[in-house]
Amino acid sequence: MGNETARYKIGDRVRYISGAHGNSKNNPLIGTEYECAGTVVRTENYGAISYSVSWDNGTTNAYQAMDLVLVGSQCKLDPNMSFRIKKLKYGKKYGY
Repeated sequence: MGNETARYKIGDRVRYISGAHGNSKNNPLIGTEYECAGTVVRTENYGAISYSVSWDNGTTNAYQAMDLVLVGSQCKLDPNMSFRIKKLKYGKKYGY
């Protein structure tokens, strides 16, 4: 892990896709009411690379590479993640 190379660089535009940190203004998960893009503002390597992201909604948080995707890249969400997003977004309305 210590020899991991950075997937993102400062200035890259990203979106949060993993859901590993929940869904909120501080963790604006793609496909939900909180979704927004952000900018990588810092990278750190303490055994595993982490990325600090400044979200367009004014919040900042840190993530690992697997939590993010570059804006404009084609990514397929895992079907379980798609269901979790639907559940978060429409759960009360449809009784999930």
